[in-house]
Amino acid sequence: MRFFLPLRRDIKTVPPLISLIRGLIAEGHEVHLFTYYNSPGTLAGVASDKLKITTISDHPYPASLAGRIIALIRSYLRLWKEVGKMDGCDYFWISSWDYRGLEKLAARPNVQAKIVYQSHEYEPHRFKYCRLAHAVVVPEENRGWLTFVNAGLAARPLLLPNCPIDHPREFPEKEADPVLDALEAEGKRIVLYQGYLALKERCIPELLEAISFCDERMVLCIMPASRLTETLRQSMDELISRFRLQNRVFFIETRVAPAHMRVIARAHIGIGLYRPTSINQVYCAPNRLYEFTGFGTPVVLPDAPGMNQIAGRYAGVLTCNPENPAAISAALMSLMENEHYQKARVGAVAFFQHEADYQASLREVISKLPAP
Repeated sequence: MRFFLPLRRDIKTVPPLISLIRGLIAEGHEVHLFTYYNSPGTLAGVASDKLKITTISDHPYPASLAGRIIALIRSYLRLWKEVGKMDGCDYFWISSWDYRGLEKLAARPNVQAKIVYQSHEYEPHRFKYCRLAHAVVVPEENRGWLTFVNAGLAARPLLLPNCPIDHPREFPEKEADPVLDALEAEGKRIVLYQGYLALKERCIPELLEAISFCDERMVLCIMPASRLTETLRQSMDELISRFRLQNRVFFIETRVAPAHMRVIARAHIGIGLYRPTSINQVYCAPNRLYEFTGFGTPVVLPDAPGMNQIAGRYAGVLTCNPENPAAISAALMSLMENEHYQKARVGAVAFFQHEADYQASLREVISKLPAP
């Protein structure tokens, strides 16, 4: 089948789309990625005559107003040109509805494609796009039900989890890192937080207080998704000082995916907390769950419905109240004893083996798409 993937941004900003491209190619489908910019290395290793990539610019999307207006006009003109040259297409797979009128382009006589809308978040203001699509794909089951009911869809959304398609599972050699090397040499148990450092949303103050309650052998390493601003670094330093954690909280240099996996592989415990302030936070679908468990690393997550369901089946996934430092600390400390920790590692491996087959999930989604 033939898939057209329109995007008006850098593809690296939409990780699920990267997995989708790899998955579709692996299944033998033809993929045409139409994107504003493709950061070098983002699709490294995806070399196939089934993949066509059209980029609008050799430079990232501009920041200035004038530059953005020009980029917008260029994007639409190039999109119309590409669609005008099409000789049929089975599906427009839209991971970010960046262009108005995509439903009209898909319906052109020379195209006649069905629209698949991959909704990454529960966003009521985007329900109009869900209703325009012939099929909706979501990363978490509860979000799917909420979207189905509240958007008034004719068919239930299809489930495609945020699990990685090409998790390395292990690395033959450790990547040298001065912080991690020193902590391992001292016999510390490393808790890793990797991702965006949104203090309130990700319960960072609660996490730091929880670490202060833990055994001193336990340390927290933070690898931000991007370089910290001076203001954010100052806020972090103040929190670290407040809880007297100067010798127990360490920053790891940011790595762009997939290089970040080499740091994740060295953690003893993964953690990812979300404050329950929105539907997306309550019905979360964290890719960190899969990234950590793929290495057999136990992970501590918020006690949201979907996460509690997983924790009830697999010992490698622990949940706690993300707004309660004592509860976070208790979850972490339960992994200090080697016997419990080893059981959790076995549980993490079991979860990944049974719940992280991206290709199987993708095949099921494709099998349920309306016929082109």
